Amino acid sequence: MRTEGQPSDEENLDVDGQIAQTLEPTLWEVTADDEDLSEATAVFHQDRAYEALGWKAYHSQRACPKCGSYDGQLREDRGQNVVRCRHCKSHVYNAPKTETGQKQRTVATVRRGLKPSQQVRILERDGSCVLCGSRDSLTIGHALSLNDAQALGEVGPYLDSDENLFAMCEACNLGLGGRSVLPKTYHLIVLRLIQARLQREGHRAASAKRTSATPVRRS
Repeated sequence: MRTEGQPSDEENLDVDGQIAQTLEPTLWEVTADDEDLSEATAVFHQDRAYEALGWKAYHSQRACPKCGSYDGQLREDRGQNVVRCRHCKSHVYNAPKTETGQKQRTVATVRRGLKPSQQVRILERDGSCVLCGSRDSLTIGHALSLNDAQALGEVGPYLDSDENLFAMCEACNLGLGGRSVLPKTYHLIVLRLIQARLQREGHRAASAKRTSATPVRRS
């Protein structure tokens, strides 16, 4: 039971994180000899501080380009599994999900959170894949990806709005990966949708005109 004035576990974790952020630039320079600690104890405290910053011990599949070590650390950053060297802190590579054992991105995850009515509305609006024109295996894809939205600090209602969602075949959708549609491609997509909308409106107007011009037969 926690007594009055005693920090909670959440508060302790927050303090650990603040301390770790302050000490990280020099943390790797602290050795067992400097602090009169055993090597195992020094490593334990270093790892605990790194964990407060989100870094986990990880056996790198590639050698550090700077020091050649395979002793690494892993942290997820903006949807990427960043691997860096534990000793010199150099970036080594971004580990694929197949390597870390995480669930891979699928078309099902792209549609997660979208209402069926919204999916139908977008598929009816576009009619085919906006990237290649195929009508097979249509899914819903984002023009501005989640990764890029996070980098821009724009993760909000716009991300899953109709203006940012388009019909894409499964191959094109998964082929984008975590990337956004290029601005030039996006402009062409929007231009094509505007032209299609104007064409539909023209057909409706012409149909309505023909209907009004048809004489009414009286019995």
